[in-house]
Amino acid sequence: MKLNKRLLIESFIVSALIILFGFGWMMGQGMLITMNYVPDIISSYEKVDHLQSSITFGNHDQFGWIETSFGFILLAVAYYGIRILVNRLLRNVRNND
Repeated sequence: MKLNKRLLIESFIVSALIILFGFGWMMGQGMLITMNYVPDIISSYEKVDHLQSSITFGNHDQFGWIETSFGFILLAVAYYGIRILVNRLLRNVRNND
């Protein structure tokens, strides 16, 4: 099987754009939430006792660079595969006409 270099480069570019759009979306949401946040000092004072006497255990799952790079590769492979299938289907339709 011969690799289509143009399609491979296009797959990486589309995957990078999808991931960058996702990061941009998260940053935009964070900025919007930060701009609209108004702390409520009076009701926060009532919760101080609870915060000082409770301890939570566990970890916070967050996507790191390994998960992001795996997602990037997965997106690129999926896009490349879909484009190859679409190109073959279009070529078969043209040859049958």
